[in-house]
Amino acid sequence: RDALRSANVDALQLQADPDPIVPLPDLEQVRSRLENASENHLPEHRLSFDGRDPRLRSEMVRDQGGSTITEAAVANGIRWLASVQNKDGGWSLKDYKSHDQPDNPSDTMATSLALLPMLGAGQTHQFGYHKTTVNRGLAWLISHQLSNGDLRSSGSQESSGMDAHGQATIVLCEALAMTGDPKLVAPAQAACRFIEASQHGQGGWPFKSGMADDVSVFGWQVLALHSGRSCPAIDVDESTLSLADFFLDQLSVDATFESEPSAKLPDGSVYAYQASQPKATPAMTAEAILCRIYQGWKRSDPRLGAAVTWLLNDHLPSGRNRDLCYWYYATQVMHHYGGAAWHQWNDRMRSLLLTMQQSDGPNSGSWG
Repeated sequence: RDALRSANVDALQLQADPDPIVPLPDLEQVRSRLENASENHLPEHRLSFDGRDPRLRSEMVRDQGGSTITEAAVANGIRWLASVQNKDGGWSLKDYKSHDQPDNPSDTMATSLALLPMLGAGQTHQFGYHKTTVNRGLAWLISHQLSNGDLRSSGSQESSGMDAHGQATIVLCEALAMTGDPKLVAPAQAACRFIEASQHGQGGWPFKSGMADDVSVFGWQVLALHSGRSCPAIDVDESTLSLADFFLDQLSVDATFESEPSAKLPDGSVYAYQASQPKATPAMTAEAILCRIYQGWKRSDPRLGAAVTWLLNDHLPSGRNRDLCYWYYATQVMHHYGGAAWHQWNDRMRSLLLTMQQSDGPNSGSWG
């Protein structure tokens, strides 16, 4: 660990003390970018985080099917996350109840998964009620990044290390994209470079040593690289993303609709967890399709339409089967796809999540 650790952490931590006034971008320019992006629901080249602008968030929430009730649920969830932040600035997956103990260790995955929803709600280390919380979390991540960009170093077992690295890379890139803070450029670029250097020759990323055909690990890396592409200051090797498409081609499997077993889905519509397990799963299909969207699939692609229909008709979310991984990826797929598919999915998810959130006790605001 080198200057990447010390210099950037010190700089980030100093921002929380003087509380500098950082100007927001011109509002009309932000509106213009959002209007242009809305002409096609799917990302064309770079992700946009303009919809998280605090001046426009209420409009975006209303237009996409949210309400004051759902926003209250988000605020309560973020409040709970902030309440269990460790003394060192990070979070713990297993020992979050010991957050008030100075020696309670944080880990990369927990810290990243806590920061992602905060950023998603428009909270950064420069803006928002929880900016000090976000600032301390970012500083913790950077302080545990190795000189080669590796963010797996704390609390990540071999089987979850690349997952954690991908999640942390998304955090750094999203914070950079939302604020333009130059202090985040070096750690975000290094994290992307580590992903590129870790890619297997067949296009995937290792879950364990010598094991590369795993969609679950793969998805975090692809999403992280596309988050990097959203930042003008970050360079991403396009050949890495091209090879990622080749990997997904190997995980595509045959499937039919439950209601019509004779109707075979177009090749490339659904995906298995691994090539050695050639059965389509909704979670891996949603993750793979989200990657395909970021990789350039258009809304008119019949494979995308078939996948969305398969997920809606045969795998609509239910309280009897709480697959949070599936819900996370499929919600993004449906949001990008838009139209009636998004409204059907969102109506179901909104009801489920509001019902599942804890409303009292020490963990009020969390989802148990």
